[in-house]
Amino acid sequence: MTIGKNMLLWKKLFLSIGIPLLAFYIFMTVIYFGFLSTVWFIALIVGLCCLRKNRIWRRATKMSVALFIFMFLLIWNPLYWPAQISRHLDTSQIITPNATAVQNLNSTTPGNFWDYLNGTYGVNASQFYTNSTEVQQFHYIEEFVLDKIEFKYLLETYGVIDYVATPTEAIVRGKGDCQSRTVVMTSFLIYMGYDAWAVETPFHWYTRAYLSNGSYIYLYRNNRTEPIVRMNHEQVVFEMNLFESSLLVLTHHRITDPLNSLFSQPTFWMVILPISFGISFLLVLLIKTSGVTTKKKKISNTLFGGTFLNLSFLLLLALSTIVPSLSLIILIISIILTVQLISHNFFMAPEVVDLERREEKNTDLK
Repeated sequence: MTIGKNMLLWKKLFLSIGIPLLAFYIFMTVIYFGFLSTVWFIALIVGLCCLRKNRIWRRATKMSVALFIFMFLLIWNPLYWPAQISRHLDTSQIITPNATAVQNLNSTTPGNFWDYLNGTYGVNASQFYTNSTEVQQFHYIEEFVLDKIEFKYLLETYGVIDYVATPTEAIVRGKGDCQSRTVVMTSFLIYMGYDAWAVETPFHWYTRAYLSNGSYIYLYRNNRTEPIVRMNHEQVVFEMNLFESSLLVLTHHRITDPLNSLFSQPTFWMVILPISFGISFLLVLLIKTSGVTTKKKKISNTLFGGTFLNLSFLLLLALSTIVPSLSLIILIISIILTVQLISHNFFMAPEVVDLERREEKNTDLK
């Protein structure tokens, strides 16, 4: 009777709390459509993999709460959420060529475009339009914006690790990350009469500017990948779906190159061997395994879990020399498998697991 009541209670908790939290988590994962989406998507997969038929409602409720807390830790200022959700739902609203702050850049007053152009290159408005090619004009505007908006990481500017800023916010502060610089650049180009789009890729934003002949060039690209999504002040164009963008994030060279370099260093292996067993021990403490929790079970899962992690790292090292782009994917799969193996007592002898399950069943019946 007690078991039935507990199950009913957890079911009610999941329906009233778990489902709303999980729905909000999935909603945020879809609309953020970038690096954070990939991180949250992977966490969701890990959470779903940890679900089991036994005590499903309790596990599902705890998973939903844990995922929400994980999301909250990455975007920890709820005061930003309404505006950020709105901007992610319609990213075109962060391209604002008609904003007063953007229009004021088209001025000869100190610190604005024509003053910068004349002071830096000795070029006035007449020379800009008559003696410069379109490509030169684009680069003049690019260099002006990069000078106008000082590069600062989001933590320094907004106190969070993810924030989609408007051009006005960036101009007023005079600083921002690549996203802030890009939306100012794109908005100002459009205001000046050019066809321009802001582009988002893994870990970077840049601008696509179209020439009068229909071709285009990229500004502030810094050798980054092709667009995941691009937008102007009128529309948003998704170049990839969520799965394609997640794959691009996971195989992006800016992540895999340092990872491959790290795994090829002997010092790394001297450090990771004890650390892997520490990770395994933490997983054993955090994961609710089936059966009665015993010291023997903890030791067995810790030792074999750490060994499995090290074998996975060795596999990663071998494959990274053949297919470097798969490094991060292999690492994530290894962690997921370790979690699953510990959760299901894979490292315990089958007869021990069966005995513990029978003991647990007898205890529940009593």
